[in-house]
Amino acid sequence: MAKIAPTPPTRLATARTQAHAAVQLLYRAAVANLAAQAGDAHTNLAWDRADMALATQPLGRREVTVGLRMSPLTLRIGDAELALDRRTASDALAWLDDRLADVGLRSARSTAVTYDLPTAVAHLHGFEDDPGLIALAEWFDLADTALHRVAKRIDAVPGPSPVRCWPHHFDIASYVALEDGDPEEARGIGIGLSPGDAAQDQPYFYVTPWPRPPVHLLPEAIPPGRWHRGSFVGLVASASDLTAMSEIHSASEEFLERSVAIARELLGA
Repeated sequence: MAKIAPTPPTRLATARTQAHAAVQLLYRAAVANLAAQAGDAHTNLAWDRADMALATQPLGRREVTVGLRMSPLTLRIGDAELALDRRTASDALAWLDDRLADVGLRSARSTAVTYDLPTAVAHLHGFEDDPGLIALAEWFDLADTALHRVAKRIDAVPGPSPVRCWPHHFDIASYVALEDGDPEEARGIGIGLSPGDAAQDQPYFYVTPWPRPPVHLLPEAIPPGRWHRGSFVGLVASASDLTAMSEIHSASEEFLERSVAIARELLGA
């Protein structure tokens, strides 16, 4: 794609809430039907570029996936689809459980979301299509492409994890492990895109060195990036700043690559 849909990045909150709530259906299906993994890795989602959708890991012997197309907001399992516009969350869950039963899988209703969600997401009772869903899908698609390309070029051991979307924070990301050891102490770098959150009410790319560096040691950020020093310490580039660049795709990749280099220098890796 050459451009992101024209909906301003700062006007995607409703679309983000809709999609974030809907993706919890995928989370619940995964928890019900996959063996638990450290860090809830069994619940992460892949981006399907052909369908502009998120999808679970294969479930059961038939390796069925549950997916969510972003626009129009559509739940799918195998060849069956349910448009979510004007559907309640309960309707969607009942439909999903019927389809899971059809292929011998356990009910998503038997599980619950075990983490805190933004209030608007947690209290959403019904879905509706929103014009911003097109732009939101395109931001995810841009991020998936950029993250795969940048991760492939990072020379590090153990190196980058697969690029995945995490239903909790609804970000799409990879973690670049720079050494073996306890992940709470071993050096690494998170790279990803948040569709917007309490830190910024619009999509933004981020690069976060770990362990968290002291803020007084942070070097100057390279535009369009800047340092975020609040709930996390990292370099961020907002969608508004990136759309002002002449070529958003190359600008996104360049931001990620240059920020990873800064983070590695900070970490001495």
